[in-house]
Amino acid sequence: MYFMRLDIKKLNDFLAYDSKTGLVTWKEVQSKWFKTNRDCMAFNTRWSGKIAGGKREHGYIAIGYEGKRPYAHSIAWCLYHGKNPEHQIDHVNGIRDDNRILNLRDVNQRSNAKNVKIHKTNTSGVCGVSQIQDSKRWRAYITVNGKQLWLGSFEDYEEACKARKEAEKKYDFHKNHGRSK
Repeated sequence: MYFMRLDIKKLNDFLAYDSKTGLVTWKEVQSKWFKTNRDCMAFNTRWSGKIAGGKREHGYIAIGYEGKRPYAHSIAWCLYHGKNPEHQIDHVNGIRDDNRILNLRDVNQRSNAKNVKIHKTNTSGVCGVSQIQDSKRWRAYITVNGKQLWLGSFEDYEEACKARKEAEKKYDFHKNHGRSK
């Protein structure tokens, strides 16, 4: 996955982060970053103290910065920790615009995939559980490291759900995996 490396020193000159609220705001910026003092004054008059960025169609907040649109959660991570994340930033509770530091974690793609909401096409209400139409039985499966593992076929829906939940624990899925929102 593409990840933009950010200049932490420059970020600190332009943006402030409140780890309790998750908000990123524009600072009053020094003139050294602008071609003219007038440009600097115009920027500060328009942006200083205001919340940076806006919500995109997929729910993440993006901030226009250096001709690009890095995500607020990546900027928040950088400002709080003083370094770029090593992997991906996961929103623990699944709320894509909740950038409080307690809701952000630096994880690899496989760990990030173990903390996703239920897919909109799911009809059973549980990830990895579906009804076998011909027999009316329930099947359970789980995908681990890109491979789908069969957990069994069950007469009872609750048994299939139990098998899936046990597999999630066994394979270290996040407790929020499969949430509805």
